[in-house]
Amino acid sequence: MLLKNRNFMLFWVGQLISKLGDFSLNIALPFYVYHLTGSSVALAVTFISRALPFLLIGPIAGVFVDRWNLRITMLASDLLRAVSLVPICFVNSQDWVWIIWISSFFEASFGRFYDPAKQALIPSLVRKEELVKANGLSSLTESFTQILGPTIGGGIAAWLGFAPVVWIDIISYIVSAACILGIRLPTNNLAPKEQCRTIESIWSDLKEGIEIIVNTHMIRKVFITVTIYMISQGIINALLVIFIQGEFLRYAIDTWIHRSGPRIGDGYFGSCHWVDWITFC
Repeated sequence: MLLKNRNFMLFWVGQLISKLGDFSLNIALPFYVYHLTGSSVALAVTFISRALPFLLIGPIAGVFVDRWNLRITMLASDLLRAVSLVPICFVNSQDWVWIIWISSFFEASFGRFYDPAKQALIPSLVRKEELVKANGLSSLTESFTQILGPTIGGGIAAWLGFAPVVWIDIISYIVSAACILGIRLPTNNLAPKEQCRTIESIWSDLKEGIEIIVNTHMIRKVFITVTIYMISQGIINALLVIFIQGEFLRYAIDTWIHRSGPRIGDGYFGSCHWVDWITFC
């Protein structure tokens, strides 16, 4: 009974609210930048500022997370992301759009530490026989928020403006942090692994991970496929904003089908694969 497990319920609620805030802002932010500047270059820089942490920090984040307390890592990541978004709320001119780029970069950077810590924490929250269901529910929740989040973000941006969307994301991080703070586990369940914390050990783990990607055929194929997908999505998303603003002059909500459609498929196949999770209640 996954959601009768207090610790996992807090974890799941925090993930649900945080991801809804994330994907709400993801749809509203590029439209706001293009609205302020009318510049495709500024729009491209916005996407780059959010994508760079995936390339620069993503590959090494897990190496550090393995050495840190998982709950504290997630808590710090949520709070730092909330703080990093505050300056964006006050940007109302193209002269200050650089603040959006810097804030977006830091927000995405802190998020690179949250995700591996989240995945690593799940085994500490549930029994071994519940682990598959817990991972399935977590993945399905992310797909669900990728469907609903753009709808919420686009609707609020069209109705109330951009700033409320940012504040909703900030509040979602604070709520997520409160949920994580409420998780109670034995200290040894949350402690970092017993291993050397020297630069040499960090580099050794990073090198080992790269070698696994390069030398394992299936992982290498997945890595290349995901990389191509991310690059193509960045290009399509940037062009889509310009197309909708220029051709239809509609609000951000018009893109929710594009952004959410692929996630419906993710959610469907995920639910088929993890059909047993339905019994969690």
